[in-house]
Amino acid sequence: MSERTRGTEALTQHTEVILWPYKGNLRESNCDTCGGGKEWRVQTWRLQNTKVVEKLEHGTQYYFIENKGSVQSLVVLWEGYQATIRGEIIVGEVGEKRHREKRLVKLETELIALERQYTVQLTQVIKKQMNQTREEYNIVTRDEVCQQYLLRRKRLYEAVNKGGKLLALLGKKEQSDSHIRELWTAKGKLIRDPKEIMEEMAAQIEDFYKSCITIPEAEIAGFLNDCPLTCLSLQKPVDLKEEITKEELSAALGQLQKGKSPGPNGLPVKFYRNLGRGRCRTYMRHIITQLK
Repeated sequence: MSERTRGTEALTQHTEVILWPYKGNLRESNCDTCGGGKEWRVQTWRLQNTKVVEKLEHGTQYYFIENKGSVQSLVVLWEGYQATIRGEIIVGEVGEKRHREKRLVKLETELIALERQYTVQLTQVIKKQMNQTREEYNIVTRDEVCQQYLLRRKRLYEAVNKGGKLLALLGKKEQSDSHIRELWTAKGKLIRDPKEIMEEMAAQIEDFYKSCITIPEAEIAGFLNDCPLTCLSLQKPVDLKEEITKEELSAALGQLQKGKSPGPNGLPVKFYRNLGRGRCRTYMRHIITQLK
């Protein structure tokens, strides 16, 4: 029992065995606590069964007899237990797989025989037996498909520990959808090369900001009059010119989200709240003047 391979994953006999508090099949998984290596897992609820413990003890004794060794310390004893547990996992999974394969072959043979018999004798008894056999066959195949699905899911999220990979792929798709695939140049040429598109856009933006276009003020005034813009009431400019009170500032600071930095100075919200509560009105007026 030097090595066990499942797909591209391999576990050696020197890999550590850990106790796993959750239920599930005896299986291997990635170990986040041992540097990303592989590990064998044995569920603790299995060790509560007296027969399982006796079987492991008997297997451990046989392991030392076969390897001509003796229990000199608890460390050596634990190594023997680990070797026995690894063997039980291998034998259990291999035996379960062989039993499932034999069961599938047997059900397929019975189903073919019942279908042939039903074509000759159209009786309800044969039809019932055929439906029961087909249902049992579907259950066995469905269990196998579920195990393969769980194995793929484990490899994607648990084994390789890349749960954020799906989000990264979705983000990459959104970025690719927002990319500019093609662009018409100023000369009327259609380009699709990303580098040419980037250079053309940079040139157009530069020309736009460097261009000097003079528009008459009368035309601007007419455009603004035609636009349905909102107008301030007569009382609104008066209210805006008044000084900000301490209560208004405290209410505004109380609406700030925790942990956010509202200003370009990067100061936290707690600083602004303490400042609003503890500073005098003159200092607050100076701050408001600086903000304006």
